[in-house]
Amino acid sequence: MTEADPYKGMAIYTGMGVGEHYIGASWEDRAMMVQGPVLLSLKNSARQLLLNQGADEDEIPWQLQPKPRHPDYDQMVADSLEVLGEWGWDMQLHNQIGFRFKAVSVFKATLYTLMPPGSVIKAPDSIWGSHFWGWLMLGHALRGGRSLVIAPSIDNAPSAGFPQMSRAQEILTRLVVAGEVLEDEIEGQGGLLKVGLYTSTLSVGDIPGKIQALLTTLAETPWLRER
Repeated sequence: MTEADPYKGMAIYTGMGVGEHYIGASWEDRAMMVQGPVLLSLKNSARQLLLNQGADEDEIPWQLQPKPRHPDYDQMVADSLEVLGEWGWDMQLHNQIGFRFKAVSVFKATLYTLMPPGSVIKAPDSIWGSHFWGWLMLGHALRGGRSLVIAPSIDNAPSAGFPQMSRAQEILTRLVVAGEVLEDEIEGQGGLLKVGLYTSTLSVGDIPGKIQALLTTLAETPWLRER
């Protein structure tokens, strides 16, 4: 990812855990390799992280230091899009550590509040610990959106301590009650609010089993097929 060539180099976005807790067939991490001009903003974020940690400008590695763009940078991007076609647009955001700016949180809240009626927001979360996010999902449903709030059962929760699970149960229960109390208002706007738990005994590597479970769930759940 260089200013000289928008398609030179790649980056890996990953949430891979390091430690014995993440070893075995019960944990599944994902990583994604990305190439393209969007990675310049990732490079800038990595440099800013080092600066936030107290590094001086002259201590920033050469690869992360800002450089002038190639004069034909924008044209190279346009030429590539003409050949490859436009697959879509990407935006990469990072929350800065500590009390610094939380770009991801701001953008997430913006999406939850500005998605138009008919939009589907599927929010799977291993620890539903925020009333704020829960009420944004409820608001989306009241405006005619479709909100799918999903959490793991205790057996499937990656962090199944009492405080986390108690908090999750509280918020999910309140969403269920709110959905029942406001059912007429939600349906009147064409919205949908569904709260679900998932529990699975399948190994994370059992891809055929996962596919079969998905097909079975779709066959048994008409409203889910419509989404």
